[in-house]
Amino acid sequence: MINFPDNKIDTAAILFKKQTISYRDLKNSAQYYQQTIDSLTEEFIFIPMFETPETIYKIVACIFSKKVFIPINPLDISDQVSKLSKNFPSSFLWETKDEGKFYKTSHPPLNLSKNTLFIGFTSGSTGEPKGFIRDKKSWQNSFDIFHSVFPTKKYVTCLTPLHYSLGLYVLMQTLSSNQTFLMGIKKLDHPLLTTSVRNNLQIFSVPTVFTHCLTALNKQVDGTFDVILGGEQTNQQHLNLFSKKCPEATLSDFYGTSETSFISYHQGLTRLENSVGTLFPNVKVTIDNPTNGIGEINVFSPMIFQGYLQQGKIEPPQHFFKTGDLGKFKDKLYYYGRKDSRINRKGVKLFPQLLENILRSHHKIKDCFIYGEQDTDFGERVEVQIIFKDTQISLLELNRYLKKFNPSYKIDRLYTVTKLNMHQSGKRKK
Repeated sequence: MINFPDNKIDTAAILFKKQTISYRDLKNSAQYYQQTIDSLTEEFIFIPMFETPETIYKIVACIFSKKVFIPINPLDISDQVSKLSKNFPSSFLWETKDEGKFYKTSHPPLNLSKNTLFIGFTSGSTGEPKGFIRDKKSWQNSFDIFHSVFPTKKYVTCLTPLHYSLGLYVLMQTLSSNQTFLMGIKKLDHPLLTTSVRNNLQIFSVPTVFTHCLTALNKQVDGTFDVILGGEQTNQQHLNLFSKKCPEATLSDFYGTSETSFISYHQGLTRLENSVGTLFPNVKVTIDNPTNGIGEINVFSPMIFQGYLQQGKIEPPQHFFKTGDLGKFKDKLYYYGRKDSRINRKGVKLFPQLLENILRSHHKIKDCFIYGEQDTDFGERVEVQIIFKDTQISLLELNRYLKKFNPSYKIDRLYTVTKLNMHQSGKRKK
């Protein structure tokens, strides 16, 4: 999972503030931390994902000790662990190097593979939080397939926190490939991002976070670095800003989930409307119960997770994983939002993602978010939050614009906002 070959042992594994931590240092520190958990009978270890090298030492120590780690948000630790620990027969919250808290329940032992790496928990933005089980093999497959499309660079960083799926994945892939992970980077003019580093760097992020970082700069970002975005669709505004601020860099984005790793990808700045690109190698998709070609995206690949954990019970994955996302496949994969976000207005099925892309093409609209609300007359009514560029337009004008694309498209309520609400995970909410 994480290798320490002789020819890489003195290579920098982590750069953090003014620290350079080699793979030799990482191995020695992890073995030192391993002493704390080797004697524990508890198999499941909660790790608060602070942005410090000590967090990485704990993760690697769990791998060495064949423990299953559970990454958690470093905020509200006690509240999270008191809830999530109810899924495990016994567990340990690893606080300082030598100290922590024990939790026990009446659950019988979990029948997990000895190859299990960690159990992450969903944010709950699309339902109740539940654990997704990942083993070493599925993530190693993810690393290998990713690198078959995106060649490695010396340095790697991620602008999202380590307790997010993307942040943890990027960290583990970087160390598995013996690259150098730049830790704690939250802005593009960080002192660690020198010109020489940027010319041999991959930056991972979600589009909204990366766009925020670009907007905060009043200058271009020089360097031939690669930007790889995931977690939400990249829109034309993201692409235009990237092209303006990062003239020498390359941009790619991918579609995937915590359960599937990577499904499809784009490279470059050209996008077909609603397309999430080409399938990764060894990935197969089917479209379930399509309406006009659009249905639920089901995925099969060697990167699929090992099942869900909820209330102390394991739910094994199906052969084809049901993503809960709506899409169609025609040479490329197209994405139309979440299945549970589809709006049924007077019997007409509307796809928010499709309507949002149309509205963003209006010259007066900066960004928008469409969702359905229960309605006694319509079944569901269509509501929209819009950030306007300068002058606003009325609901009547808005619907006239939509009808140019399809007579059945209609918005029932319009809210003018200055900011779109976001879940902690970075996903939009009402």
